[in-house]
Amino acid sequence: MKEKFAGCLLALCIFLTGCGAVSDSPTADEGTAGASTPPPEPSVTVVEEEGPFGQEAAINAYEQLMDYFGILLPHEEGFPNYPAEFGDAYYEDGYLWVCLTDDSSEVRQQYLDAVDLPQVLRFRKVDYGYNELYELQMAVAHTEGVDFNTVGINVEENCVDVGVSDPDQAQAYLDLIAQALPPELADAFPAEFPIVFSQEGPVSTAS
Repeated sequence: MKEKFAGCLLALCIFLTGCGAVSDSPTADEGTAGASTPPPEPSVTVVEEEGPFGQEAAINAYEQLMDYFGILLPHEEGFPNYPAEFGDAYYEDGYLWVCLTDDSSEVRQQYLDAVDLPQVLRFRKVDYGYNELYELQMAVAHTEGVDFNTVGINVEENCVDVGVSDPDQAQAYLDLIAQALPPELADAFPAEFPIVFSQEGPVSTAS
């Protein structure tokens, strides 16, 4: 099961457990002349928390990342203001999968340091950041002649998913998008546009 998170969803929930056992230190043999055996160091066993951690822990970590980076809400002016390397995140198999265009150890550490339970994070290398995909999504939505029914960012696939009634028109729609795209945005996608067309019926609304 995969779920994408957005904004403040649940209250703070931290799972950190540990236990330890300390052994008694034996004394040296008093009857041994000219030699002494130092007592062994106390042994401490710490049980590290292991995953998977579940959806609530992943949501909590996502909210902490948003707070750490000062991410605006979708209705606020200046959204999206994600870090350039951040391709958003999604929940899968008990972990929060963080998508990064730069998954160097230094960048990963920033994200690990931002959450109370770093073990819940897993990382994926992707080609595009969320900011770029969001701008592409908005460009598609405002391209005249593209008869779409739905348009949105597919975080897991790191692309813009466009639902259309007639998938055979995909190439014609791509041509229209390419012509209408601002040059500075087109430069962000040098190889090909990360756009996937799928057949989707018209979105129904309650009357």
